[in-house]
Amino acid sequence: MAKKRKRRTKTKVHSAQAKKQDRQFLEKTHRLFQILLLLAFFISGATSLSLEVAWSKQLSYLLGVDIYAATTVITAFMFGLGIGAILVSKYYRWPRVSIKTYGYLQIAIGICGLSSIAVLRSTSPLFSALFVELQFNNHLFVLARFICVFALMLVPVTLMGMTLPIVVGASFGKTKSDYARLAGQLYGVNTVGAVFGTIAAGFFLVPKIGILKTCLFTGAADLILGFMILWYASSVLDKSERNQPKTVPKKEGASPHPIAVVKAHGSYFSPWPVFVFFLSGIAALAYEIIWFRLLARVIGPSVHAFSIMLAIYLLGIGVGSIIGARLIKRNADYRITMSVILFLIGIGPLSSLLFINHLPVWYGNLFVLFSREFFTVRNLYIQGFVSALLILPATIPMGVFFPAVTRAYNREIMQKHRLVESSVGRLYFYNTIGGVIGSLLAGFWLLPVFGIKMSLIITGFINIILAIAIFCYTTGSTNRKKIAYSLSAFGVALGLVVVSPQIDQQIFNIGLYSEMLNKESFQDKTDRQNPKLGDLIYFREGINNSVAIVANKFDDGNLTLHLSGGWVSSTEIHGRLHLEFLGHLPMLFAHNAETIGVIGYGAGITSGNVLLYPDVKRVNIFELEPGVIDASAYFEMINDHPLDDPRTHLYMVDGRSHITYGGNRYDVITSDPIHPFVAGSGNLYTEDFYRIIKERLNAGGILCQWIPLVSISVEAYNTVLNTIHEVFPHIALFSFFGESVVLASAEPLQIEWRELERRFFSPAVYKDFKALDFESPFNLFAFFLGAEGQLDDYLKDVQGVNSDDNVWLEHRIPHDVYDRSQKNLYFMLKSTIKQDDRQSLKQILTGLPVDRLEKELAGLSEKGDVFYKMAEAAREKGDFNAMERFLRKTFSDFNSQHYYAAGIKLARYLNEKKRSDEAVAITLTLQKNYPAYPDAYLLESHILSKKGQTEAAQKVLDRGLIYNPSNQELMVKLNKRQ
Repeated sequence: MAKKRKRRTKTKVHSAQAKKQDRQFLEKTHRLFQILLLLAFFISGATSLSLEVAWSKQLSYLLGVDIYAATTVITAFMFGLGIGAILVSKYYRWPRVSIKTYGYLQIAIGICGLSSIAVLRSTSPLFSALFVELQFNNHLFVLARFICVFALMLVPVTLMGMTLPIVVGASFGKTKSDYARLAGQLYGVNTVGAVFGTIAAGFFLVPKIGILKTCLFTGAADLILGFMILWYASSVLDKSERNQPKTVPKKEGASPHPIAVVKAHGSYFSPWPVFVFFLSGIAALAYEIIWFRLLARVIGPSVHAFSIMLAIYLLGIGVGSIIGARLIKRNADYRITMSVILFLIGIGPLSSLLFINHLPVWYGNLFVLFSREFFTVRNLYIQGFVSALLILPATIPMGVFFPAVTRAYNREIMQKHRLVESSVGRLYFYNTIGGVIGSLLAGFWLLPVFGIKMSLIITGFINIILAIAIFCYTTGSTNRKKIAYSLSAFGVALGLVVVSPQIDQQIFNIGLYSEMLNKESFQDKTDRQNPKLGDLIYFREGINNSVAIVANKFDDGNLTLHLSGGWVSSTEIHGRLHLEFLGHLPMLFAHNAETIGVIGYGAGITSGNVLLYPDVKRVNIFELEPGVIDASAYFEMINDHPLDDPRTHLYMVDGRSHITYGGNRYDVITSDPIHPFVAGSGNLYTEDFYRIIKERLNAGGILCQWIPLVSISVEAYNTVLNTIHEVFPHIALFSFFGESVVLASAEPLQIEWRELERRFFSPAVYKDFKALDFESPFNLFAFFLGAEGQLDDYLKDVQGVNSDDNVWLEHRIPHDVYDRSQKNLYFMLKSTIKQDDRQSLKQILTGLPVDRLEKELAGLSEKGDVFYKMAEAAREKGDFNAMERFLRKTFSDFNSQHYYAAGIKLARYLNEKKRSDEAVAITLTLQKNYPAYPDAYLLESHILSKKGQTEAAQKVLDRGLIYNPSNQELMVKLNKRQ
């Protein structure tokens, strides 16, 4: 008996030790499972965002780069995520759930990633049919396009939306009381992974291997991840679950694994946390749209800048969710917790209104202080830091809010005996739908109607009011305490609004992010005592961009047109000469010139010049931003009113999309794209787009394109030129100070000299050239750099080509822009392109009188500054006839630094000599070329007043104040006349 008892005792001891070992094994397996799950979710977050970045870029070639196209992609993506979440929530049978399901989802996502680009690229005929059949400019077209994009993205993004609710639900049996914590951890780690994916795709994968290989690489990573999850679930988790003792769930409360699907659990009405999370989703995406629009004017609208903004936004949410997962159980009252978090989400952006006007100068000062002469990673750190100042105070609480609302929702549904496992899916669905609505509201209503400050206030108060509502209606505090706390919270928010200054549109819209490259100029312009920022005379918060016109930005009497802060056009003669020739050059060389396409309206100069040619029958103008069209009224003195011409057809649409799908054929397409520094503009510099243009040109048709000579490296410039040359073997290059213009054709560029002369001297064309001081067609070739064989030789060793797939240019230019060693490339081109004794020029201009050309060009070297000194000397001697002659010579030289002064003195002299009509003509010319200098308006008003034309004199002063709103002398004169 004693031996038996001893054996039984040993058996019990061994059994207890075995159970202990099993428990330790299970605990160790569970910890390892959680670690690996978090790692897997980090990777899947990274791959999902990498795919989104690549898909968004690929879809921009199909849809364009306007707000409608961007919103289509965002909306389709968010809807797909929401649908995936709600499908899991409503129809997934939780008793059968396994972590293997997550593995299968990742494999399916990987397959979609591998095939995605091939599928997207095959849909061009579909979008072409939509474009033609539904007329691109109506709401039905926008809806149909959304449906197509949604269908294309439905499968992969729905699968992505299913992953979080599946994994959290599958882990419920192992976590239970820590369900909200696990959900917060997984959501946070997944979002931090998305940060990594954004940076990887935006800075490494797409620029290095292109869009297609990025998706292939990412798809392969998803496949590997899926198979690893399946292997781990089969070899480790299944074994541990077989060894785990069976437990019978308690009867009280909701069963952790009810057999029926969710739909069987009574009516499908969600409690109040769902509504709160829906509204917070609206606010979250509205914040994103507003912040990105604002920061584009602070750190620049480059593809790098937008990648950084998105990474910071996601980082705040991810880190906040991880923090929230650890802290969420410390406060027993989940309602108060939600109220406090919502208050922080609302109060952060409202607090930023106190310093928001300082951001452009802070960014510039940091750049000047820490950057080097060439691009380094420091530039990106500075952009990230400035973005974080604006974004993180709200996004970190947004992240904390996810586990908080999950905990609140679970508490509520457990009281109603509903299914807990499905809670994350339901919450995620409503939050993503709210995000869709928020992006639409911000982009199409809040920003265009109310502007940035009021948009932030409205969005902030959504969260403030939600916080107060939750505190008042769901907590057990006394009414006195509720009223006191609510009034305090509302008072703090309202106080911030009241004391915050108005948005300084001038500081945001003069492009300080480009001025800081010149340290001395930046410090001079931003001097607190005497800032030199010019006068903001027009501003509109447009649908796609902010549009502004600044007078005297460079203290030169001119106007500059700005989009998202960067200036794109000017009235200054040297700054607009390339715009003049984008219209004139192709019209002079084209075999036929009846149907013209103009990409980018800008100041309207190019469009106006094209319409001067009598053979033109139709001009299609493509412009994205309505604000640009409104602003063009300020440039009517130099653009010849192209919108009033019956031959003009204005299309507010992406130019690439219309040329691709519109079906029109052209004799000339002239393109003035924004500098490739701006995200999306690179679509107009790719080999694929040039091939589309080639297909749309008639026989002998010409492409004319601007390429910048500043803020661009030699390698980038040569790549653009070589990309054009790969498609159009016949090219000619002209340079206008800081800009260059390329003529390109599939057939030899060739025209008879006499025909070119005939076109040049047609009355309307010659009048325009004469206003630019071009007396003969020979003058044009002072700007000629090379053509045909010269450029073939120049480009013979250039291998680089910018394509839709490699997106090389957009990712290279941000490096070039912030390289302060970059100089104007004109002198490099002038010295590098080999001279061939005018052989290339004679090849494109048959019958060119070369001797006369050389003589004409030799006579172009005006010496306006010398003539001005001679005029001053003649005045001192009393020889006024000689003074007038020398002043006229100075006034004919646009390059003279005394051009304006000579014009004013000449007009005053002529008026004194009773030649007032001549004097008025000179003042009008001065106003046209230097609209932001007041002297010409004052002088013309004086002349007209002396002639008794009081009303006309007053109109001149009114016109002067439009361009010189802060000039005291104009104001005084006008007040006296009134």
